[in-house]
Amino acid sequence: VKAVGAVGALHAGERVRLLGRSQLNPRFGPEFRVAAGHPVLPHTTAGVCGYLASGRIKGIGPRLAERLGVDPHQATRMAAEEDERRFRWVRKTVGGDIRDPTLYDLVLNTAFMTPTQCAAAVVAAYHA
Repeated sequence: VKAVGAVGALHAGERVRLLGRSQLNPRFGPEFRVAAGHPVLPHTTAGVCGYLASGRIKGIGPRLAERLGVDPHQATRMAAEEDERRFRWVRKTVGGDIRDPTLYDLVLNTAFMTPTQCAAAVVAAYHA
């Protein structure tokens, strides 16, 4: 059965959760009419590693940039620009400060952890 309708910013290959209803299209047959959809984030170390390496997240850190063959200076600049954009958006939208560490359940310093260690920490925190 194919899903049809506006689903927003979903990408090919993502696992998704869809809200809608099944229907029979007279021309195309059975389909699922989507009212809303969002990606389902991975819950395993391998899944998190794959998601992080997929390119979906802008602002790759220097260590991962080196592993992927991207210029570390460019990656650092991109990360700083993305952080500033997110800071302004959160401040404008909800009045919060993303730099306040008390707002986070988990903080990882990627300067001292490999992507696999980070993914394992995220998965462990999820299952805790």
